Amino acid sequence: EFTALLDMLGKPPAAAPCPEELIRYFQTCSQEADRIAPVYRKYFLNVVLANAVAVIAGTAQVVFVPSPHAGISLQIPLGIPLGVLVQTLIGIKFFCVAAGAVIFLILQVRKSQTRWINARLKAEMCRSARTTWRLPRLTEALAMGGQPEARDTLQFIRYLRAVHGGGGTVTLSEFKADYGVNRLKDQYGYYKKQADKAVALSGRLQPFYWVFTALSILAAVASLLYPHLLSQHREPPAPGTWAYFLLGFIPIMAPAFASWILAWDAIETLGRRKARYREMQEDLHRALADLVQADTWEAVGDVVDRTEKMLLSEVLEWYSFIKYSK
Repeated sequence: EFTALLDMLGKPPAAAPCPEELIRYFQTCSQEADRIAPVYRKYFLNVVLANAVAVIAGTAQVVFVPSPHAGISLQIPLGIPLGVLVQTLIGIKFFCVAAGAVIFLILQVRKSQTRWINARLKAEMCRSARTTWRLPRLTEALAMGGQPEARDTLQFIRYLRAVHGGGGTVTLSEFKADYGVNRLKDQYGYYKKQADKAVALSGRLQPFYWVFTALSILAAVASLLYPHLLSQHREPPAPGTWAYFLLGFIPIMAPAFASWILAWDAIETLGRRKARYREMQEDLHRALADLVQADTWEAVGDVVDRTEKMLLSEVLEWYSFIKYSK
């Protein structure tokens, strides 16, 4: 149905002759945001994973390796010497904690999150200005993006508009086709793609979360019931045995990995993307229907103003969500 509405607008004219300065600035900001975003998410996820592995290594050392003064006959797997096993687990803990701290410090020193969200906000302000350049004036929505970090971008766009003026004269139908294809279709495709990716990734992560959660519950229940199920002539599993290891290790290991899965979900903002981006698709669909029905410049201007406010509001909502979720 969205494509059918686009077809009603016809073929768009050539792109508006925006100032080269605006195009270069937009490309610079967008490329910087695209470059930082995946690196930031990957590094932050690695910090969480490193700490989870450190917890697991520490738990394995405590649960599986008993004190040498306990008088227990050790049963180390694969015949690994006790000293080597202990040193290996200590080394893993140290490496993971140190790696997590170093990665987090690098992100803070480079101000990766701040640079990413500021670049994306500026790029979206420029995108809005480019796709509405043919209007007689800048849309009121652009002023919404004038956050302290992006105020210079707003002033820059206003300066270019004052110097270069509008982007040429087109008929009403041509402008509608231009805005429908180059703005509404572009943004609809973006939100659909991102929502689909979020649904796919969430679908892959959720089974792992439930598996680790189930393991945690089952192991905890087994740990509680195991002593009562033993006959009076049998001893409980001794430290250093696999039974002792599993009953003591899994209840801690499984929640650690389940928490890592939840952290992955939060870092990728999957819940928000699945719900909010579907809403944006519906809003853009309605905006396109309104654009098709608009038959005067005033009516088209109202549709464009509402749509730009909606799009930049979503950017600002995302901006605040990321900025204050450190």
